[in-house]
Amino acid sequence: MTTESLLARLSKDIGKLLEFNDECNVVIKVGVTPSHHEFKAHSLILRARSSYFYTALSSDWARSQGNVIRFEKPNMSPNIFEAILRYMYNGILKLEDQDLSDILDLLCAADELMIGELMDYIQNYLIQNRSTLIDENLIEVLNIAASRIALSTLKNYCLEEITLLNPSIFESKSFLNLDENALVALLERDDLGMDESKIWDSVLKWGIINTPCLNCSLEDKIGSSNDSLTSLNYEWTSEDFDALEKTLKNCIPLIRFCHIPAIEFHKIKPYSKIIPKELLEKMIDYHLVGNSPNYNNIQPPRICNIQIDSELLNSKQAAIIASWLDRNHRSYSPKSNPYTFKLLFRASVDGPDLFHKKCDNVGPTVIIIKVRDNVDNVLVGGYNPLNISWKRPWFSPARGTKGGFIFSMDSSVKTILDKNAKLARVAPEYKEYAIYDHPWDGPCFGTGPDLWVNINPKNPIGYTTKKCYQPSITNSEMFYWEDWEVFSVQSNDNYIDNTDVYSMDTISLYD
Repeated sequence: MTTESLLARLSKDIGKLLEFNDECNVVIKVGVTPSHHEFKAHSLILRARSSYFYTALSSDWARSQGNVIRFEKPNMSPNIFEAILRYMYNGILKLEDQDLSDILDLLCAADELMIGELMDYIQNYLIQNRSTLIDENLIEVLNIAASRIALSTLKNYCLEEITLLNPSIFESKSFLNLDENALVALLERDDLGMDESKIWDSVLKWGIINTPCLNCSLEDKIGSSNDSLTSLNYEWTSEDFDALEKTLKNCIPLIRFCHIPAIEFHKIKPYSKIIPKELLEKMIDYHLVGNSPNYNNIQPPRICNIQIDSELLNSKQAAIIASWLDRNHRSYSPKSNPYTFKLLFRASVDGPDLFHKKCDNVGPTVIIIKVRDNVDNVLVGGYNPLNISWKRPWFSPARGTKGGFIFSMDSSVKTILDKNAKLARVAPEYKEYAIYDHPWDGPCFGTGPDLWVNINPKNPIGYTTKKCYQPSITNSEMFYWEDWEVFSVQSNDNYIDNTDVYSMDTISLYD
């Protein structure tokens, strides 16, 4: 019998104590009447498994009636408490069939009851297995995580998702629902990669909508345009400004006013009453004097160093493609990506007919194509590992490589992990036909053509006909492209391998 089976047997046997209520000496009333429920438990187990109960059951918090300790938890759902209680007895907590709200409730309950290993387990489970749900509910999850010190793992994940993938959330309606703790955590970051003037606009909107005496004026007058903020407060009283200053007291010191261009000072002037005088003077002097040695304590502009210059691809998707380059079964995170994707060509800007001029003979390249009129938001693409990438001799023959691949993935930032990705590598028997060089046309993978793009803007078609690359990457063999980009792929000399990776849900992608 293995150690694991012995532990499983021990867990099962101790769990029986909860079922049979043998020698229970604690009764816990959970929930609010009439929907409350009473649970019987053993004080020794509760105190051993929970720091919260270790203190609560040995203090005046609980009251004894004879040999029974009575305790109340009105702020917790009976269903959630039952799941936590069973975990404390048998060490088992099943999350696979739970929806996001229940998992978050379990996480908050574990935090309140101070069960450290359970908090770590739930946070890691959410990040590794339910990341799409987090991305679709970033504000809700961040609000919960930012308000609890022990949930720093989940908080940092949410902050990374916003800064790396979706800084535009600052301009969304959901941004106005951020809790102050979550907003402050965002404003403290150096890597937002946004113009400071846009951050100021968004923070002002958040402050106004979260100041009770002002939020109606914002909803009635501003609509979706931030420009209206400059004239919104003409009718405000001094009490209105005082209220807004109180709402934003923890946010204003985090705004990097010196990095708002002087030409946009009109966005700041109408709200100068809520900005500390010394901060205003510092900002004005900075713009008048310039970046002099007297201002070495000025915070640097916010820059996201790992953003990718692309209209189609985000840094996390690029990291997934990089993991395919190395045939890793676990995806790199954006910070651990050992490759740089340098934009060479964008069809909508350069014109499709300049593809060969900008992309021939530049080394390994990645092609990214946005499929037009597709409800699934599909990107298709391919990797050409050849050092002489897209050469242009007339009637160039096929060239062989076993390192190339083609793929499709969801273009939405809400589903950036690889659950919806399809990866196809060249079959061994077709290795010599992996890449075709068409001097008069766009990139071509395989003889299907398995992936091909027409460079004629009047006929923006492409094909993904399965033959040389297996399996198929799309349901339809023909598509129309909306735009496409080509990147040079370069290895980072200063890359250090580490364990900063996201778990992959579909290992078969690499088979």
